[in-house]
Amino acid sequence: MGKNTYSVLELPLVTEKWQRDVLDTKIECVRKVYNRMLDVKLNKYREMTKTREWRELNDIIREELQMANGSKRKSDRLKAAYERKNAILRENGFSDFDFRNESVKYSKYYQKHISSTMASLGIGEPMWRAFEKLLFGNGDVVHFKRPDEVCSLASDNKSGIRLIESDGKYEVVLSNQKARAKTLKLQVKGPNTEYDKTMLDAPIKIIRIVKRIEKGHR
Repeated sequence: MGKNTYSVLELPLVTEKWQRDVLDTKIECVRKVYNRMLDVKLNKYREMTKTREWRELNDIIREELQMANGSKRKSDRLKAAYERKNAILRENGFSDFDFRNESVKYSKYYQKHISSTMASLGIGEPMWRAFEKLLFGNGDVVHFKRPDEVCSLASDNKSGIRLIESDGKYEVVLSNQKARAKTLKLQVKGPNTEYDKTMLDAPIKIIRIVKRIEKGHR
C-alpha cells in the first residue's frame, strides 16, 4: 500500500478587531506554555546528555559508523548502543507521545484558551520535532519563542477548533466546554470554487488558524 497523501486548503477568515484580539491572546498563551515547557525539557536534556553513559554511547556510535564506511549493515555493538540510547530517551520522556502528554499538563492553567488537543498539536508536536533534529539530525539548538514568533493555532477538527457548515456557509468555532470557555465563532470567506467545496467534503485531519500580517498593515 502507498503512503497516505494529504491536501491543504487555505481559506481567509472574516474577523472583527475584538475577534483578532481574542485570537492574539490564545496565540500568546500557546507561546507562554511552549517556553515554560521548553525550559524544563532543556534542563532535562542537559542532565541526560552530560552523563558518562551518554557520552560513551555517542563515542561507540561514532566509531562504529566510521568503521562501517558507509555500509548500511549495523554491527551488534552499534545496534546495542542505539537500543540503549533510545531506552535512555524513553526513560527521560523524550518521545512524541511524552511531549504531547506533557504539553497538555503544562497548558492546564490556560485551558480556557488552549484545549488539550490544541496543546498537543500546537506545542507538544512542534517542540518534539525541534528536539528530533537536535537528537537525530543536524539541529544545534532548540530556541525559545519570541513575541510574534508563534503565529498559529491547531486542532484535529474534533475539539478545540472545528469547521462547521450550515446552509452552504462555513464558520470556524473555537470552544472548550470542559473549561467552560466562551465560544468564539469566525466567519469563513468561501469556498469559492467547486474544488474548494470538494476539499471541504473530505475528512479534515488538522485545522489550523494562521495569523498573517499583510503588506502595509500591522
